[in-house]
Amino acid sequence: MTFVHPAAYVLLALLIVPILLYLLPMPRRRVRFPSLLLWERMLRDRPSSQSWRWLRTLLSFLLQMAILVLLVLAVGKPVFSPAEGKGDAAVIVLDVSASMKAPVSPGSGETRFERARELARNLLNGMPSAKPAALITAGSSPVVLSGLTDQRSLLLSKLNALVCTDGRTNLKSALELALELSRGGTNADVYLLSDGHADVSGVSLAGARLHYFRTGQTLPNVGIVDFRARRGFDFPEEYQALARLESTFDSEQTVELSLVMDDNVVETRTVKLAPRSSVSESFRGKIQGVGSLEARLKGDDAFAADDVAHVLLGKSEKLQTLLVSDKPDRFLESALTANRAVTPFVATLQQYLDKRPEPDILIFNGVLPPELPDGNLLIIDPPTGSSLFQLAGEVTSPEMSDWGRTHPILAGATLKDVYIPTARALKPLVAAEVLARCEGGPLMFAAQTPERRLLVVAFDPGTSSITFRVAFPVIIANAFRWMTDEGTISNEDLRAGDEVLIRLTQESPAVEVKYPDGRTGSVESRSGVFPVSASEVGVYEVVSRLGRKMTFAANLADASESDLTVADELKLADTVVRGRDRKGAGLGEFWFIAAVLALGLLALDWYLYHHRFVV
Repeated sequence: MTFVHPAAYVLLALLIVPILLYLLPMPRRRVRFPSLLLWERMLRDRPSSQSWRWLRTLLSFLLQMAILVLLVLAVGKPVFSPAEGKGDAAVIVLDVSASMKAPVSPGSGETRFERARELARNLLNGMPSAKPAALITAGSSPVVLSGLTDQRSLLLSKLNALVCTDGRTNLKSALELALELSRGGTNADVYLLSDGHADVSGVSLAGARLHYFRTGQTLPNVGIVDFRARRGFDFPEEYQALARLESTFDSEQTVELSLVMDDNVVETRTVKLAPRSSVSESFRGKIQGVGSLEARLKGDDAFAADDVAHVLLGKSEKLQTLLVSDKPDRFLESALTANRAVTPFVATLQQYLDKRPEPDILIFNGVLPPELPDGNLLIIDPPTGSSLFQLAGEVTSPEMSDWGRTHPILAGATLKDVYIPTARALKPLVAAEVLARCEGGPLMFAAQTPERRLLVVAFDPGTSSITFRVAFPVIIANAFRWMTDEGTISNEDLRAGDEVLIRLTQESPAVEVKYPDGRTGSVESRSGVFPVSASEVGVYEVVSRLGRKMTFAANLADASESDLTVADELKLADTVVRGRDRKGAGLGEFWFIAAVLALGLLALDWYLYHHRFVV
């Protein structure tokens, strides 16, 4: 047993006071009074009363000792450490994923994360002062908060500053990191404080010692496990949305699902879910403006992280596009005309140079002006280089080796076996993301600068087989949507806990980030990229030095985190580790019980004294 407050060891010295008072004899002076001589014989006839008197004095002494002991316990907050491990060090792994925000039990005001942090605190306080310990968090990716050290104050300060995230858990990587650290020249025990709801079957202890402490009990839940929305392909003023709900209740549940845009309720539905089932709800309607379309769930559960999801919607007006080309291209013109979200115009290069119009999107097909204008650009088969890319010759019969399937521009498009007779050998001069490549360089790349969003296609689609595929108009429509989602990063697969890389050029070395909970912070550049950690569910706003704003949304949307099951055991590759709960890990709020008992004993001592049970 140890004390949270070491001052209790000093207070134990107070126990000496009643002992000394009990052992030291009271000084007396014998005085004879003639009137009392008649009582001496009577007192000699009652020797048994002396032993009873001693017993009553002993009772008073024991009460005083008990009161002092309880007061010391109340002040010192005793901790009985659960660390049965015999290792020379300890590695504590603390789960900080979204499911740890659930309460430990129905109606409890304590979350699983708070319970885990209390257990970690008791572990640290219960270890010998010279025993080193390390602290690792298990979130979307493991983080070593502190390596092995015997500085308890440092470990406790990092533990107290720790907050739970809305991200997923990666217990497998965290355990592998902890086990590697425990084998790094030390004989360490590993302590996992988690709900244990993760696949760790690939982890092998290989003789290491792992102690698993559960942080609550299994709870039922209904949550949004997927939410997607977009503008209509033909009618941009319309939206289409799809939300998937999942229930882990053993009974039928009725919930209320609402779509909200800028705090205005667009539509509300009552949804019934069968026991342990999922259901999908689709929405369609008209919404004007740019903003966050939010799905809100109202039901009878205690987990809030999966009751909301966001998708950013772009412009709802028709786009003004200008195709600048000195040769007719019926395939490209047909793709523009077929898109009802676009109002297309066509001009030659000289006509463009004479008037210099500023449409929403400029398309240069086979031509380039001497100086590229600001604004969104689609450049196809550029004949020369520019300030954004360098032309280094041509590539004959290039074979497309790979394409970016996850980029919004290529969503729903397949570029397999596309025939291209010739392509320009281009080298981007700005930070760009290659969407399709060959051995000779990029065939298609996208870039984003403070002045524009840019898509460059290094070949003439009219001479390739891509114009005969559905992918061609899809890519054009996706590119227009990506370019005109002003200030938004459209990625419906972005999850809380992910790191979003913001690319800006000609900017200051830091940007300001406004988080969903209202906090603001500064993020510094790392190799020209600003890494923003999306640790919470909600909408983020990034503001550059020049005032350029970018927004993105992160959702939980994870069925595993919405399943609030607490694992009784961890099934590893070579063994099974049984979980333990809070019992034996500490006395919790025992100080309060000790204080109440001390007060009760004081009242008993007062009662005995005033009823002449002591002398």
